[in-house]
Amino acid sequence: MTILWDIDGTILPSSLERHFFAYLRKHHSSVSLLTTAGAMFRNSLVQWPPSWYRMKLAYLRGLTVDDVEYRVDRCWEEVIQPTIFPSAVAAIHRLRKKGSRQVLLTGAPRMLAERVAAYLDLADLIAAEPEIDNGAFTGGVAAPHPRGQRKVEYAEQWLRLHGLSWDNTMALGNHYDDRFLLERVTHPVAVNPDRRLTNLARENGWPVVDPSRPDAFVDL
Repeated sequence: MTILWDIDGTILPSSLERHFFAYLRKHHSSVSLLTTAGAMFRNSLVQWPPSWYRMKLAYLRGLTVDDVEYRVDRCWEEVIQPTIFPSAVAAIHRLRKKGSRQVLLTGAPRMLAERVAAYLDLADLIAAEPEIDNGAFTGGVAAPHPRGQRKVEYAEQWLRLHGLSWDNTMALGNHYDDRFLLERVTHPVAVNPDRRLTNLARENGWPVVDPSRPDAFVDL
């Protein structure tokens, strides 16, 4: 089986990016709500109407890759890693032993998602790709953001690249935006879903999982 894991709200209770933005604001003097708003405004002048994914990484604008990588390491160790659901970690290890191919498919920036992938010993990762120019972040992304229907497109590309199909696939997600992917796989799982995804899961008879429970993923 091929299993497509979301990260935010699924493997950990909150957003990787929110954790990191809060950490940057606290520990990096050049990052503030004011500079972030200014970067978003400049991006909107370049592309109007401003698309969400173009503004998504605006707070990184002008920061060097080395500086951000250092901050990511510190944030991972101090803030993010301790919040990962033990139930998800146990499930990923168990499913690996059963021979499942597991992929992290997330809208989080790659440098953050890579820490999760390394921690879980998962080699396959699809994430948002920050745009970098001359060793610094531009505040944009280098490819369309993996969100909503885009997740299906990226998963399709990954499956084709590895000689696989949608047969016997599972996806786990928590947000209504994940519905496109959940509707495409053969085994959808709603994890701690928001209200609209909860309603959709009930309508379709999808399993709903509470990852805070130690036995949350035992039936996968």
